[in-house]
Amino acid sequence: MKNNLKKLLCAALSTAMIAGSIVLPMTASAETTPIFDGDTVEQEWKFDFGAAGTDAEDGYTLVTPDTNYVTNKEYGFLGIDEDSYKLGNRLDGFGNQKGQVIKLQAGGGTGLNDAIGSVGEDSFGNAGDVYYPTRFALKADDEAYYRVRATVTTLDTTKDAEISLYTERKHPIFTDTKVEAGQTKTVEFSVRPTPIYYEKSEPKGTIADGMVNVCVAGKNSAIASIEIQKVQEYPVFWVLGDSTVTDGNCSLPFFRLQNYTGVGTGLTKYLPRNYAMVNEGEGGLNAADNYHFNMVKDRIKAGDYLYVEYGHNHKSDGPTGYVSNLDKYYNACHSVGATLVIVSPIERINTFTDGAYQHTLDGFATAGAKYVADKVTAGATDIAYVDLNSYSLDFYNKITTDNGGDSGAIKFYFQTAKGGGTDQTHPNDAGAENLAYEFVKAAKAVTDETQKAALAPVVNNFTDETPNLVSTEITSLGSAPNSAWPQYVVPTDNEYPVVIKDIKFNEAGEANYAKVLVQDAKIDFGAYGIIVITVKDENGEEKGKIYAIDQVDNSTGNGTQEITHFTTDVKLEEGDTYTATVWKAKDNGGDAGLTVDPENVQYSAEYIPTDVEEQYLLNEDKDGNEQFGFYGATYDGKTSSLKEFNDWTQIGSAGITAYLNETSDKTKTKYVEITSDGAKNGSANQGSFYYSKDLSTEIGTTGRYLVSADVQYVSGGGMTFNLVTGHNDKHLGGTEGISLFTIGSGGVITAGDKTVGTISATALTNVQYILDMDLGTATVSVGGGTPVEIALNNYQTTELTVTPTKITQFLFGGSKVAFDNKVANLSVAKLKDQKLPSYTIGVRSSDTAKGSVTLSYATPEPTATTEPTATTATVASTATAEAKNNETATVNTLADGDVTLTVTADKAVVTATKALTAVLVEAQYAENGTIKKVTTTPVTFEEAGVQDYTVTTGSKVMLWDSLQKMTPLTISSIVPPPAPTPTATPIPDSEYTMKTLPLNNVVTLKATANEGYVFRGWKTESGTTLSMDDEYTFRLRGDSRIVANFVDAPTVADITDFELSLSPASVKSTSGSTSTVSIKNAKDEAGTPMDAVKNTDVTWSCDEAGVTIAADGTVTIGDGFSMGDSLTKNVTIKGTLNGVTKTATLTVFGYEYYEDMAEGSTNYTGQFMTISGKTAIVFPGSSQTKTFTFGSPVTLDKTTTVKFDHVWSKSKTCGQLRTLNFKNSSGTTIFSMTYKWAALYAGSTATDGLEAAAVEQNKYTTVTVTVDPETKVVTVTDGTKSATTTLADNAGDIASVDFASASSVPNPEDRAIGISNFTVIK
Repeated sequence: MKNNLKKLLCAALSTAMIAGSIVLPMTASAETTPIFDGDTVEQEWKFDFGAAGTDAEDGYTLVTPDTNYVTNKEYGFLGIDEDSYKLGNRLDGFGNQKGQVIKLQAGGGTGLNDAIGSVGEDSFGNAGDVYYPTRFALKADDEAYYRVRATVTTLDTTKDAEISLYTERKHPIFTDTKVEAGQTKTVEFSVRPTPIYYEKSEPKGTIADGMVNVCVAGKNSAIASIEIQKVQEYPVFWVLGDSTVTDGNCSLPFFRLQNYTGVGTGLTKYLPRNYAMVNEGEGGLNAADNYHFNMVKDRIKAGDYLYVEYGHNHKSDGPTGYVSNLDKYYNACHSVGATLVIVSPIERINTFTDGAYQHTLDGFATAGAKYVADKVTAGATDIAYVDLNSYSLDFYNKITTDNGGDSGAIKFYFQTAKGGGTDQTHPNDAGAENLAYEFVKAAKAVTDETQKAALAPVVNNFTDETPNLVSTEITSLGSAPNSAWPQYVVPTDNEYPVVIKDIKFNEAGEANYAKVLVQDAKIDFGAYGIIVITVKDENGEEKGKIYAIDQVDNSTGNGTQEITHFTTDVKLEEGDTYTATVWKAKDNGGDAGLTVDPENVQYSAEYIPTDVEEQYLLNEDKDGNEQFGFYGATYDGKTSSLKEFNDWTQIGSAGITAYLNETSDKTKTKYVEITSDGAKNGSANQGSFYYSKDLSTEIGTTGRYLVSADVQYVSGGGMTFNLVTGHNDKHLGGTEGISLFTIGSGGVITAGDKTVGTISATALTNVQYILDMDLGTATVSVGGGTPVEIALNNYQTTELTVTPTKITQFLFGGSKVAFDNKVANLSVAKLKDQKLPSYTIGVRSSDTAKGSVTLSYATPEPTATTEPTATTATVASTATAEAKNNETATVNTLADGDVTLTVTADKAVVTATKALTAVLVEAQYAENGTIKKVTTTPVTFEEAGVQDYTVTTGSKVMLWDSLQKMTPLTISSIVPPPAPTPTATPIPDSEYTMKTLPLNNVVTLKATANEGYVFRGWKTESGTTLSMDDEYTFRLRGDSRIVANFVDAPTVADITDFELSLSPASVKSTSGSTSTVSIKNAKDEAGTPMDAVKNTDVTWSCDEAGVTIAADGTVTIGDGFSMGDSLTKNVTIKGTLNGVTKTATLTVFGYEYYEDMAEGSTNYTGQFMTISGKTAIVFPGSSQTKTFTFGSPVTLDKTTTVKFDHVWSKSKTCGQLRTLNFKNSSGTTIFSMTYKWAALYAGSTATDGLEAAAVEQNKYTTVTVTVDPETKVVTVTDGTKSATTTLADNAGDIASVDFASASSVPNPEDRAIGISNFTVIK
């Protein structure tokens, strides 16, 4: 049984709930009649299929439409619940996609003839009975032998049915068989559940079978009854081969012309029914395989057969390498008394000439035939050769002939995806059963007596089944694929079916390794892929291409593949760079091998090597990235937590777990599953979560960095990946940092304000984030899709200070959200620096008679200037030459100058110096960067000349020698847009001081005004003000033209606007108190500042009696000033200049001390916050004390009143104590008050009965504290509540107040208590 299915079954309904439905096999007795004569029956199961509430026939177990194998655990149907997509398609060859549920219904006749079949239709109108098989399974023992008797019937007894029956992994027993209305068909066959080894697809390794499977599909199809007997051993027909032989899995809706299926699968239709067929083949193999071979070698026995068919994947060693591996197969069979059948490989359908398909693999047929003949000549009697290669070719050509010579007719028998092309190597289900029948015919045609005798037990007992040809009902609708193909959308956001994970080169510079990941994608992976590596020299010119010899195999299923053979004529040398892409391949066979298919279908995003220089998030051994493999950890998902290992730390108020686990496949990938309930103290969406680890090296503000992780979505949303600094228990999210990306609901990955892609809920998906601090961009990709670029404005700034100023930690985070995600293979790495672009900075004075400018910079100018205005290449290359507006990109790419391609806004001009032929290729791109259209135009020159062709703006054009070889004659060029219409004559560069400098160079511009003039700011040519400082320092971010503006200096007489300021803004009413009023921000009518104006230039006045103002702006409170009955009084101060009058307000108070904190106070050492529109001083965070100091101590020589306004902010108050300690000049605490939750208590503790005042949320209320030095009583009240505490002896005065926070008090950003308007009255 598949490993992940076992886990699902363990998590299913409890044993108590299903105990009543478990069917126990009957132990066979002497009365048990074997299905096959001569069998010894050990156990027996009998199933009667019908509606719930009906009675099963005697001796049978009732199976109803809702009998689910996953919950029953012993028997039942697959694919009938919402989570069935998690089972994959290895169990019986069929796989539900997410959102698909097979709907079953009871019907049929009565007794054993009642039945169950698939009904309804999906959202695309695909009928359930035809496209969604009825999938039954019985739990069985691997390595055991079973006989099966299955009876099918018509679900609707009034209509005929057309039924196909499959066993194991989609092995056909009969197909498209008519069953008349109300009638039945019974068939008997053999099954040996056997573990299968998977080398190429995930999960890898030896995967248990553990089931007997019986599936039916077709119009009005239904299962009536099934009998299964476990018996003693019988002969087995073992099969080994590549993707043209192996079992073919499929996704629903099932359509026999759409999926690939190997010839081995089709054999069950014709093999003697007393033989079980076990197919251990897999895509991508050749005869050198040992893993799959050993699976058979360890199990094969006397009387068995071994079918071996290879050849397609011997691309690097050909027939010689193929034959050199055959001895091991013969020796394994001969040693146990089994028979070996060497079968030549089926032909491809990619070579059609002279009205017929041609041989491309006949060399393997010749080699295989000779090998067997030599063995027979040497005396072997247990070996035979079957020439399927010739018979398959004959079949292709017969189909062609029968269809009037149409070479496309055979495509109906090869894998063909809706909306895609035909795979010319891999047969579909129709092809598999027809090609398997060609094996039957070829085996019957063997003439060598020894070989004929070896085959006789099988050949003489082939069934009477015959293959079904594709009906004219389908072929008449047009070429494959046509409207007969069912419509269905693959539920995935992956853009490409292949992701290149790694490319390696040997010391000689030859490519020798590539690792790729095959995955579900929007683009159908309908044919082999070929890796093409483009190598460029240090100047960016293409040196050539390296091609993979081995294919990226579309037949192996999802998972990683490794490619190890490449062409060697182009090498990677020092200074070179490379990129790689997987393209749809054409398999030409023979020496030609793989080439890029002329359709130019891109199967992967362009792979750009990340050039990791150093890992910064190190593993436990400090020798690589964090892969969560820790010594002493238990990987069961419930025992070991991440915080126990490798200096990972956990902080947060939410419920958090981060358990270590590993995948169940062969890779045993270690991962951490991080969950947060988002709750705090039982309140949902109130808690926070942070998991962090220090980086081994601090990151500054320059360079390129890679953050990569393999992640899997489980539930929830809102988990963030971050790079931060200063993360601790006081700053949970760090003091500064970068939020990289977020895993949202459904696994949607967002970065910045962009949606990047969606990660899988069933497998790990790679998310890659490349941070380029120099360019100020990030590129983010999900699952190898096209990277999405994010602008990082903080790094694109021209300011000298870039934030964050440093990065020291990696951080998983989440605030007020619940989620569950898995993370593996986490990396934070420094990438090799790339050459930065250079830009030209130009600076000039607006008028050299009024002022001058200078330019200086921090680093030297680059040795080379920016790119020239035209781009010309003179060697063979496919590098891109981009034409600028109103320019051409000219490419002359043959060394002898035979041909030149010149691209303008709407023309591609080809110039030839001699007669030649070529192809002009134009590729048009969609907005997402994928090719949407390719146009090829033949180019023929009878002699030297010039030809022009109309092309489309934004497309890429190039010349090839032909569509066959596709050798580039020119580099590709982007068609530029039309030249813009000039709007103004720009000021020439000769008017500027010009420098060309690298990106981010620190540039300083200095303006010096001549006498009688003033500097009025740095501006762009369009008039945007950049800075008003005469010395302007900035980082260069692009080509810039900057003007220093100089104007005539204004005089005092020119001032038309100004402001007044008072310092201090409030004074005591005591005679002699002073403040100073000053003129500021004086400007002329044009807004030019006049900084030379003085207070004595202003005429001052005040209408308040007892207030005088001196010429220098000194305001004095005199004896004649009266407060009246008020404790505060506002006095208006006037200043007049050039007929313009402005005012300022001076607050005079009769208190002993007053501080309104309107603009903040320099007397407080802690933090200020604006709460409800007013500035307040706030308590600090955990275990901190901050001090507010009075302007001058207030003597306690009589009863004194202290008043202040208080408030709390944010969602909640705090139960930890926050204390106000009033101190005298000696620093001694003379009395205290304490906050707890929303109350203020008199005293240093929150004692019951001493609650003196309430503090409200976002609303200021006043607290009055009366201090009586005679009685030593301090009374605290808010007008409603009141409490007292004791004044210390010898208090003397009040000089300061300490704001003291106990341990665990939250930071004020989270929960704040603020105080404003301190007033002391005597």
